[in-house]
Amino acid sequence: MDQEVTQSRSELLGRLSQADFELLQPYMHNRHLKLKTPLESAAEPIECVYFLESGIGSVVAKIRPEANAEVVLSAAKV
Repeated sequence: MDQEVTQSRSELLGRLSQADFELLQPYMHNRHLKLKTPLESAAEPIECVYFLESGIGSVVAKIRPEANAEVVLSAAKV
């Protein structure tokens, strides 16, 4: 279930001025993501932006039809 965001542990969002954060706030929701939840797909419009507050995210590239490779890893400070 989504929850309204009143503050964020995201370092990027934490650097925003209070006024800028308040402009984004109506569009932000906390969301718990299950392991291996895809956040975007190739050749599809990006509909959401995610600011990790905990955990690890990665970008996986298809290098051959039968093989994938992690090319970017992002971790949130805890």
